[in-house]
Amino acid sequence: MKNNVKKICMIVGGIVLVAVILVVAAFSFMNATSKKIKCSTSNSSITLYYNDESLVGYEVVNMEFDLDYAKNIVNTVGIDEYIDQFEEVLEDDYSGVCERSE
Repeated sequence: MKNNVKKICMIVGGIVLVAVILVVAAFSFMNATSKKIKCSTSNSSITLYYNDESLVGYEVVNMEFDLDYAKNIVNTVGIDEYIDQFEEVLEDDYSGVCERSE
């Protein structure tokens, strides 16, 4: 009985470890191959990750963001125009501060 519990714990631990490694690898890859814009307001922040063609991910704190909706807008106006408008809205309408990096 003890051996079975020990084996199950080892299997679950291995699965959790692999999941953590995959998440870290995906985040590292996205961060290394993408441009980003980080915007902050007094009580929230958002970081958008993008490449030359589209949005590839985001991180938010105290804010909602619909990635699918944003991707539809990008398909209409293009990624450069979307990022410019996004930055302008956050800075002008929400007194935010944005910083771009590649």
